[in-house]
Amino acid sequence: MVTDFGGHMTVNVSLGSYCAFWSSLVSETFCEWSLMIDSPIDVTISGDMAVAEFHTRLQGMTHENDGKSQRQHSRQMFEYARGVWRLVQEQTTIVHEEACL
Repeated sequence: MVTDFGGHMTVNVSLGSYCAFWSSLVSETFCEWSLMIDSPIDVTISGDMAVAEFHTRLQGMTHENDGKSQRQHSRQMFEYARGVWRLVQEQTTIVHEEACL
């Protein structure tokens, strides 16, 4: 999976590399942070493809000691191949009416 976020780009071939990318990126802004699923997860499956859509809440404390919180909409696409579901695409957008970052 290829990720392009604000000039940062990475190719992730495992969950570990995916987590390491996001953890380091978020840690540039926050000294403490959490990401929680904030809605039911809507899953649609069609053959060997599946889409999961849900909202998350990113919140934390910046390095300047400022509390921040933002709601995001996430859409993840998975492919079923060789007996396992793999994340092949992810799109996250800010829910603007509640954005404060």
